[in-house]
Amino acid sequence: MSIPVHGAFSDITSPGGRFLAEAAYVWSVFGEHTRALRIFERLGVAFPAHHLPVLGQAECHIELGAPLVAARLAEAAETLGGHSRQSLAYAVLVKGKAHARLGRAREATRAFDQASQLDPNGLVGNLAKDMAAVLRPASKQRKVGGG
Repeated sequence: MSIPVHGAFSDITSPGGRFLAEAAYVWSVFGEHTRALRIFERLGVAFPAHHLPVLGQAECHIELGAPLVAARLAEAAETLGGHSRQSLAYAVLVKGKAHARLGRAREATRAFDQASQLDPNGLVGNLAKDMAAVLRPASKQRKVGGG
């Protein structure tokens, strides 16, 4: 069930929705991931069919030390609407980051490779290629990193 919204908050790309998403992003940049998470969660309630709030939540959970939750959110964001190829690549990249934090180098490398294929010449794709190159040696081992 979604909350009926009108005017400035009628869509996530409306001025109100964009303002809240940008506010959450700024809180996250300044290391206030819990505050950012609360805003992204509220955006998710207001706009349940859009991927942006879910990806924001996933990024916050990675930073807050809950990569398993982040991986699940990133996978859910892949299925939601509002995606360009670049934003879909970003969802896959976030999933890869979560897997890397979980020590799942193979899964992370696969996700980074998929993201780079979705956005081959873009910023997200190039970042994914770089992250895959760093993890590729570790992905040949059984498990790396934390737990």
